[in-house]
Amino acid sequence: MRFVVPKIKHLNMRMTLYFSLVMMTALIVMVISISRTYSGKLISEMNVIVDQKLNLITSTLDNTLQQIKALQFTIIHDRNINTLMKMQNAGGEKLNQTNMDELQQCFLQYKQRNTNVSSIFAISLDGKIIDPLYSGKVFQWIVTNSPYLDTLKKSKSLGLFSSPNSFPLSAPNPKSFENYNITYYGQYYDYISYECLGYIAINLKKNSIFSDLNSLCKETFDFSCFVDDQNNIVHIFGDNYSSSFLGIQEIRKAKKQIVNIDGNNYLLYSQKINAYPGWTFIGLVNYQQITSNMFKLYKTVSMISILVLLLIIFLSFYIASRVTIPIRKLSKSMDSLGKGIWPKEIECHTNDEIKELVIGFNNLVQNIKNLTEKIVEEQEAKKKIEVSIVQFQLDLLQSQINPHFIHNTLNTMNYMAKKAGLAELEETITSFNALLRTSISPNKNFITVVEEIDNLKNYMNIQKHRYDIDIDFEWAIDPEAKYALLPKLILQPLVENALFHGIVPKKGGLIKVSVQKEDNELNLTVGDNGAGMEEDVLNLILQGMGPDKKGFNSMGLSNVNERLALYYSEQSKLKILSTPGHGTKITFHIPFRM
Repeated sequence: MRFVVPKIKHLNMRMTLYFSLVMMTALIVMVISISRTYSGKLISEMNVIVDQKLNLITSTLDNTLQQIKALQFTIIHDRNINTLMKMQNAGGEKLNQTNMDELQQCFLQYKQRNTNVSSIFAISLDGKIIDPLYSGKVFQWIVTNSPYLDTLKKSKSLGLFSSPNSFPLSAPNPKSFENYNITYYGQYYDYISYECLGYIAINLKKNSIFSDLNSLCKETFDFSCFVDDQNNIVHIFGDNYSSSFLGIQEIRKAKKQIVNIDGNNYLLYSQKINAYPGWTFIGLVNYQQITSNMFKLYKTVSMISILVLLLIIFLSFYIASRVTIPIRKLSKSMDSLGKGIWPKEIECHTNDEIKELVIGFNNLVQNIKNLTEKIVEEQEAKKKIEVSIVQFQLDLLQSQINPHFIHNTLNTMNYMAKKAGLAELEETITSFNALLRTSISPNKNFITVVEEIDNLKNYMNIQKHRYDIDIDFEWAIDPEAKYALLPKLILQPLVENALFHGIVPKKGGLIKVSVQKEDNELNLTVGDNGAGMEEDVLNLILQGMGPDKKGFNSMGLSNVNERLALYYSEQSKLKILSTPGHGTKITFHIPFRM
């Protein structure tokens, strides 16, 4: 069967494919070269880092061992100890109990000054412990069974460190955790004649000697330890180690840097201790960890190469494309549309997929524009309907009672009061009739400022007869604002609020109305010097839920706000400042109209 290679129709796609293949080949060659170079440098740099830490480990232990040797020389130059050791080796009687106690106290002082030391005692030339505490047979094994003391006697060395032991406990086959002591055997000689007077045993806390190295060894090596010349393990860092690691003799014989243990490869590092060449540090680093780091590098470089290749493909496609200009126009138009600006129709002179996209976008913009205009028209029509409904409701409320019947009834009552000689009643009925005439007039929603003040006079006239208290009512009108138009009875609820919440509770006071023209606005103020209101009471009144007071309409201020918002805007709503005990001041402003 013949395999047919599919043809790529578009030139920009072919250019993109050819260029991408060339770049992909170059990237593969570069990745391989970088990876091989880096792997060699990684091992080399790791050796440098490990060698630095290895030097730090050995130098730290060098300092500790030098301190122990320095302690030996300090004890040698101690005159009291030197004198007692000479007495021990002199002919005649040996040291008595008092002398031994004195020697013990001298050693105890040095022990207390060194945290690494657990005990110090002297050993005679014939191998006897010179110490009242450790002279018993139970402790003698540290001298009689110690090959290190015998070696020290035969050699010219000034001191030797033993392998870990369980001193002062005597265990026939101690476990590793019981060997918590290392004994330093040192010669004791006359610091003047250099004659050997005996030996000293400095017992050291093993964990204390190596405690400063624990964290450094654990973070650098997978396995690490100190061994002596007899391949005895002096100290192992960490508790989790394989038994195969304990083949120290085989590990030390390995001549290669890489050793195989339990099927795993390890990098071997070792170094002798300068302060005591009889000890060697051995450290193993898992080689698989290094290779895993290199694998992570390969993976990272590969991912970066793939991203770079994708970027190259995109850039080559973008450069080879002939549709850059239409796409930019389309992007600019979409940005304008997102900002709420209707873009102009995009022109496209190509005959590819971009032209179809541009045509589709143009149709989409036109459809959105038509839909938006339709929504605006519907909202305007809806607003007109809502205004008509409100107007209808107001007209309905005003026309619920026949105005002519009310006026005729009030005129009859006025005549009867006049006939009976009741002047105050006659005045009250006249004021109420005038106020009611303004309230229920169906074809007059706006009145002049002068007419509104007259309505307030009639209202206050009625209230003065109702309450037997001293009520003063004043008004101040800008001459230019006398015939300005405002919604009828817009001030009456404010005066009513001042009366019932300010003047009546205080048993008298002043209500003052001010109307001033400023630029193209009419500023109106209703103030009183009455009782004032707390903020919570004021909020309830504004919501139409004020305290229930006989003869007071708690919906007044709320309705005034709604009427102002309906006739003008939200900016015309009431602004109220009230101070308990000092009064209340209500202000609002509306456009100036004649």
